[in-house]
Amino acid sequence: FLINATNEQIINNLKNLYLVQPPGILPVYSNLGFNLLGNLIANLSGETFNSHSNKYIFNPLKMKSSGIGEIINSTLQNKLIIGYNS
Repeated sequence: FLINATNEQIINNLKNLYLVQPPGILPVYSNLGFNLLGNLIANLSGETFNSHSNKYIFNPLKMKSSGIGEIINSTLQNKLIIGYNS
């Protein structure tokens, strides 16, 4: 997932993608849709996807510990959950 990716970066990443299975056989997770959405929102709004999301989603909902592409500061770092690792 490229945070604040340019159109050129997204297109270059698309060129390197390949199908793991034929469509409809095996669901595989990808962040490609979020890259495209973030880039579209940035192009239409004139601000970064992160800034736009904070302004119209997280701040109005008072979600002070949430964000997209945030650099984790020490306050938020202490609130993170450590995932299971076998």
